[in-house]
Amino acid sequence: MWRPKSCTQTLPIANNIWGNGGQCRTLHIYRTMTSTTTPENKTLTLNIGNDYNFLENVIAIIEQLDLEPLQKQFMTHRWLQQVIQLERLWKRYRFGYYLSRIVTIVGGVIVPALVSFNISSDNTKVLFGWLTLGLSQIVAISASLEEFLQYGKLYCEYRNSAELMKMEAWHFFQFSGPYKKFTSHRSAYTMFAGRVEKIIEQDLEVLNQVAEEQEKQEEQSFESMENQDTIKGKN
Repeated sequence: MWRPKSCTQTLPIANNIWGNGGQCRTLHIYRTMTSTTTPENKTLTLNIGNDYNFLENVIAIIEQLDLEPLQKQFMTHRWLQQVIQLERLWKRYRFGYYLSRIVTIVGGVIVPALVSFNISSDNTKVLFGWLTLGLSQIVAISASLEEFLQYGKLYCEYRNSAELMKMEAWHFFQFSGPYKKFTSHRSAYTMFAGRVEKIIEQDLEVLNQVAEEQEKQEEQSFESMENQDTIKGKN
């Protein structure tokens, strides 16, 4: 199976996804970290990392659906772009969650062990003291960042949303689930688009909750710092 050999090569996609004549567009696939849309040449860039198989299979299916060219364009610009974005996000937050948990767990085990050492040499004792202090600070920072940035919650949320988006598409493709009553993709497309937007709205609600929780934590931290300054001033 063909694979891009460099970041600038493009995956050949049939132009009938975008229509004919002056309305044709080319779908370019780059292994980059940012997505760009160039209105001048009407080029859509999708960031898929190494997920070539997934993208190739989905585009091949979309090409064969009995949809209007504009509906196929909406599927690629909206649904497919969202799936790729969610896939990238949950993998990113999973890495942050696992890293912070490993640092917290391993550091939490090592710090008590360092404290329990009975060292007679003054120089070695000072070294172990600084090492214990530094490691304990790293553990505290890692645990605080995990709680503030909510890596675990966002990782689960983005992973669930990505799977829901895929499941919705497969139901749509195969006329299963809520699409059993339809006999053509063209007639089922309105329901599909509405259900996809509902999933995206639920994501936004979770993100708003996370932002509100982070603001509360910031306010509590500022209040705690102000209280400590007040106590120091009185003393």
